[in-house]
Amino acid sequence: MLDQSFSFHNFNKIFISENKKGNIDRRYINQAYLQKHKDFKRILDDKKSRQKLHKLSKDEFDDFATQLDQINKEKEIIRLEEFKKLADQVNAKDFHFNVKYHEDNEIFTVDNSDAASFYAIKQLQYNIRKTFKVKQSSRNDIIRQVFNLLSDGFPKVVIRTDIRHFYESIPQDKLFKKIDSNVLLSPHSKKLIRKLFYEFEDKKDKGKINYSIGIPRGIGISAYLSELFMRDIDNRLKDLNDLTYYARYVDDIIMVFTPKTLSSKEDYLVKVREIITDNNLELSEGQDGNESKTKSYNLIENNTLLEPLTFLGYKFFSQEKVSKDKCGNKITSAFIRIELSDSKMSKYKKRLTKSVEAYNNTSKFCEKDARKLLFERLKFLTGNFHLNHNKKSIKSGVYYSNSLLLLNKNNDCIESLKKLNFEMRLAIRQINPPNGIKKGYLIKHIINNFDFEKGFFKKDKYFYSFKLTSSEERYYQLKYGDRRISKFDIIKSIWKDE
Repeated sequence: MLDQSFSFHNFNKIFISENKKGNIDRRYINQAYLQKHKDFKRILDDKKSRQKLHKLSKDEFDDFATQLDQINKEKEIIRLEEFKKLADQVNAKDFHFNVKYHEDNEIFTVDNSDAASFYAIKQLQYNIRKTFKVKQSSRNDIIRQVFNLLSDGFPKVVIRTDIRHFYESIPQDKLFKKIDSNVLLSPHSKKLIRKLFYEFEDKKDKGKINYSIGIPRGIGISAYLSELFMRDIDNRLKDLNDLTYYARYVDDIIMVFTPKTLSSKEDYLVKVREIITDNNLELSEGQDGNESKTKSYNLIENNTLLEPLTFLGYKFFSQEKVSKDKCGNKITSAFIRIELSDSKMSKYKKRLTKSVEAYNNTSKFCEKDARKLLFERLKFLTGNFHLNHNKKSIKSGVYYSNSLLLLNKNNDCIESLKKLNFEMRLAIRQINPPNGIKKGYLIKHIINNFDFEKGFFKKDKYFYSFKLTSSEERYYQLKYGDRRISKFDIIKSIWKDE
């Protein structure tokens, strides 16, 4: 039977799982536990130092093993005692989530200094995922499938759309009807979800989100709740006539229809729109003065994309290929290429520009530190790395974030990467070092050491680790107090308004 309890045993499981991924904030850890962790590391370092000097005897080896085992037991005792306190807090009648609204990027978070809320949210996510069996689709799988479908040459109609203000438009009454009707989800889980939404209603901007509408964008369980709400809508869309492919990633939808006759005039988009509006949602069709995200591509008579199809950060378009037959006659054919979307390219460009601007502003005070941070930002943009400094954690960077560019047949020549190198060269022309630092030397160093194409095609060579030095840790601890700061936070601090 599924254990949905908000107990110290389950919180311990969450800790072990999240700690392996590097997702546990130091503020959630008892100081006594941290001290034991330091003791463990000190003994381990001592063992390694001695092993370099001589081969350890059996007695020495056993002594180290005993010490380390004892510390691990003491760590677990401390951890479990702490989790018992947290479990008591979560199970208390007066427990509530301290929800915060961040107006700059319009997201909600649960107070990240509150360990009880952190573990309660994680357990809620687990309970919802297991009882409703909800999960997000794989972004990469969808892109591969779309590329193959566009490349197969068969007549089709493709609809690419997006749900407008998705999280902010979900009707809570319909969502709670689904939640309350699930007999598998524990009553305590349902109660905590209600408490979370009570805080959300209290903190949200009523001028932007109506009463009893929306779910809190940015809070962990919202992704699962949105998937739950969309389940019936997905099924209705999948039942449409002539549909041969359907995929949705959060609020982005792509559908492929294969008409039974080439002369079919059926307007599939009208039917899609009806299903969406029946559920109190609407498609993004330029209502906010922006370009419409809803487009229909008719590939029935001509299987060539007359305009690019942008989806999930990539841009698909048709490109002509000229070859010759056995008689030497020219043959023109079209094939699908995939590049980075315009918005993703623009994001890279802005980050490059802001990195140079930050250097120009701070190099007046300490050029050495400003230059070091500029280089780290360029490594972040052009290279690859582990998130959270954990070898088992997710890899990210120019290759891992854009790896599906390799779907191209001629993948050794990717236009997006060439353009990004060009944009970097444009950006660094604006570099303005203080007196005594040669601008030409600095530009040459950047061009020789940072390259989007090399970072993509030679991902292992251009793989970096971003860690604060001990002096940086002391500096930021004095500056921010208890708030935990990582090198990623420092690197990305100038891009917060994206």
